Amino acid sequence: NLRLVSRKPTTDLAARFFNNEDQKTSRMSVTINAGRGRSFGILSEMLQNLPPDSNSVITHNGIEFDEAIAGVEIGNKIRPIGVFGAHSDVGVVDVTEEIVKGDDDGHPTYESINKTADDILNGLYDSLHGTQS
Repeated sequence: NLRLVSRKPTTDLAARFFNNEDQKTSRMSVTINAGRGRSFGILSEMLQNLPPDSNSVITHNGIEFDEAIAGVEIGNKIRPIGVFGAHSDVGVVDVTEEIVKGDDDGHPTYESINKTADDILNGLYDSLHGTQS
């Protein structure tokens, strides 16, 4: 999948959806999914098919999307990876949903970060070498 995010959607768009002229929206996203059991292809090929100015923004129906996140299969999981955006998240694998936070401080536990990093690295290794762990 490819998720396009706009951090500055127009207020009239939010008003149309919520039937409220005062509705303020700080973020909007649109997700494009491939069919069940299908994919958009290799990430590099998908990026080549984006509009030429997509290094900073994609415009669709007058809405500027300033961030894109691709769902990329690494190992046997689909993981969100930044494609472009203003927050230097390009190429970053988002592990927010997988990590466990400590009770005392709310920071990720070493064990959960270590396991998630191992899973990602093993998945990448397997992809590059045509093997399955």
